[in-house]
Amino acid sequence: LQAPPTAAAALLVAALAERGVADEDLRESAALIGKSPAAVESLPPAGLLRLTVAATKSTAISEGLLGALAKAAAVSLREWNMDEVSKLLLAVTKSKGTANGEELEALFSSAVEVVKPQLPTLL
Repeated sequence: LQAPPTAAAALLVAALAERGVADEDLRESAALIGKSPAAVESLPPAGLLRLTVAATKSTAISEGLLGALAKAAAVSLREWNMDEVSKLLLAVTKSKGTANGEELEALFSSAVEVVKPQLPTLL
């Protein structure tokens, strides 16, 4: 019986991707973590952002995790600061793969709710 992945495992995958590791084990690990919503949803904004940025450099991360990352970020986006939100949205658009349309739609809908009230302060 295999234990479910944890947030620490997700951050380890991000660190490996940041260092250019691109083997089959990384792809399998990313896919396994992507299938464990609890591991992804337990990440703080900085962890979600780190993995999403890693998805811009790693197809393994993007294919295995981008959808779960978008879904988790959509739920917690109200807790993020504007700098983190903008970096996340940029990373999602630059990622090497694609996520489920519903997951991205949820993320962008949440982003509109978070960013729209802040627009007057950004000018």
